[in-house]
Amino acid sequence: MKLLLGILTMGSLILALRQRAPLSILGYIFAQLVSLPPIWLGAWLLGIWSPWYAAIYVLFTLPILAAILWIVHDVLLELHAGIRAIAVAFILAVILARIAFVGLSHAPTGYDWLNLVLGAYLAWAGILVGTASAYIERWDLGLILGCLWLGQSVSCFGWTLHLWANLNWILDPLLGVTAFLLIAWRCRIPTMQYRQR
Repeated sequence: MKLLLGILTMGSLILALRQRAPLSILGYIFAQLVSLPPIWLGAWLLGIWSPWYAAIYVLFTLPILAAILWIVHDVLLELHAGIRAIAVAFILAVILARIAFVGLSHAPTGYDWLNLVLGAYLAWAGILVGTASAYIERWDLGLILGCLWLGQSVSCFGWTLHLWANLNWILDPLLGVTAFLLIAWRCRIPTMQYRQR
């Protein structure tokens, strides 16, 4: 089942990469395509609780996070939004991370901190891009990515709280496959039809 989800994820990424998406979104898809196989291979060979796997995970997640920041930057430029939008999304993301932190039944480990920070970052980007999608030209892609990142942040917080440890391996790939197939489908719409909302 895990192999099937991996194949579906990589297939949806390749399909989305072949479409006419904005450059920042193509960069994000490419970062996912390059980073996911080493992360999965490290988890398979080393186990998810290994310090070496944690190093591999952080190293290969950084390009994905940088690509997310590129998308957020493009959305903020198109929106002409300033520090207020960034601050409101940041405060909401920190509140969500704080709720997950307070829900811990044990002292936070390094993995918990990693998930809390990653979840807060994804929540910040998801809130910012998702809410700004109503005001940008490619609102559909912004909404898809905002929902994906909010779903992934909930997954990070749930993993930290050990709410669905047995289902986490299926939740993130299904979110990704759904989002990237939707991106591939929405990018096939000609630009002139798209602008006539």
